[in-house]
Amino acid sequence: MKKLFSYVAMLLLPVAVSAQVIVGGSIGFNASSSKSTSLAEIEDVEVEGLKKNPSSFGFEIAPKVGYIINEKLEVGASVGLEYGQTVKYATCFDKEGKNPKAFKDNKYSTFSWSINPYARYCLVDVNGFGLWIEGLVSVGTATAPKTKLYEYKYGDVTYNEGADKLNRKKDEGKYVDFNGGLYIQPVLTYAVTDHIRLEASLDFLGVNLSGNVVKTTDKDGNWSKDNTCNFGLNINKGDLISVGCVYSF
Repeated sequence: MKKLFSYVAMLLLPVAVSAQVIVGGSIGFNASSSKSTSLAEIEDVEVEGLKKNPSSFGFEIAPKVGYIINEKLEVGASVGLEYGQTVKYATCFDKEGKNPKAFKDNKYSTFSWSINPYARYCLVDVNGFGLWIEGLVSVGTATAPKTKLYEYKYGDVTYNEGADKLNRKKDEGKYVDFNGGLYIQPVLTYAVTDHIRLEASLDFLGVNLSGNVVKTTDKDGNWSKDNTCNFGLNINKGDLISVGCVYSF
């Protein structure tokens, strides 16, 4: 999975409050694609190697407010809103395993939010460039993925038959995903002017202690709960570098 491009800077409109208040944030967009293989049946004949090429994109906005205590210490909080969508395609072949044709098979989307208070300490500040160490606590929830099926036909076979009816059917179950974590990571800053500062969080160099609790309840009241806990380096984190901009008053 290759990220085409990641977080870009966004300057939010300033609102004068006091000499030590900062406002800012970032917006982000990413897109990716990959290939996988699967096993499918075409008229009761198993055909190996049907390719599915899922593509996805995500969008996030994270406004934040902070307070500069002194030249070395800063505290604040941000609110993260994120939407993601993935579309999967199926490639079908004829009875002889030839004439491949790709179809849109399904799409699922997710939405999540988080509140992220932080504190950071400046280690180095030279000619407008700063190196900070930041501790961040993140708490939030994610909604259940919403899936949409697409009906398509190849030859005499119809796939996802009745997809429109299935998509309109309401899910009577409940899904709750609560997640939180503690992240420690370096942050690079550059003072463009006395009031405007660019920031880059080097997530891939940080450490984290995080986890989530997922509780699912079906329409009959049966429920299940899964707990996950993670600790380690963020070397596998999807968002390797996040860039933003803040304005100080």
